[in-house]
Amino acid sequence: KAFDAKSGELLWARTSENLKHLAPLSLSAIEKKAFYMDNEKIFCVDLKTGKDIWQAPFGTTGLFMRNYAPTLVVSEEVIVCVSDEQMAAYDVKDGKKLWGKDQGFYGFASPADLFIIGDLVWTGHTCKGDLKDILGIDLKTGEVKRSFSEKQILPGGHHHRCYRNRATERYLIMGRRGVEFVDLMGDEH
Repeated sequence: KAFDAKSGELLWARTSENLKHLAPLSLSAIEKKAFYMDNEKIFCVDLKTGKDIWQAPFGTTGLFMRNYAPTLVVSEEVIVCVSDEQMAAYDVKDGKKLWGKDQGFYGFASPADLFIIGDLVWTGHTCKGDLKDILGIDLKTGEVKRSFSEKQILPGGHHHRCYRNRATERYLIMGRRGVEFVDLMGDEH
């Protein structure tokens, strides 16, 4: 549902008749557009009216458990989605797919980290799977521009905490043994 911030008046609503399974953690908005996902698609709607602007395929499987729900983030030009099976980026204006990866990411009993910082989107496994790198992926091309080996910067001895990491413009703030700061501008981890 969307409400007018001043009057509290209901502007529009989507119900179970409009959606298969609303993906938790997928609601984002920028300027005059709102974005969300269900099991099959990403939806871009007018923030004031709720009318569809575009839809793009991004299939996920089954009902969402809170800890492995797909994640959606949006910047001024690009929207990025990640699930445990795939990752993809789309143009905010028209929903055109910019790039995709057949590998997804997820955390330790938590959804995947997904941070847009500058021209890079940062993600990576915080548990399970073979990939143990933190990746800085070009927002528009999908090319990996930077990576940090988890073994190099995060001390061992404990699995990751059961929640997502955080970020600032300069650091990824990781939660393994305590709070670890990954320096995105240099090597002062």
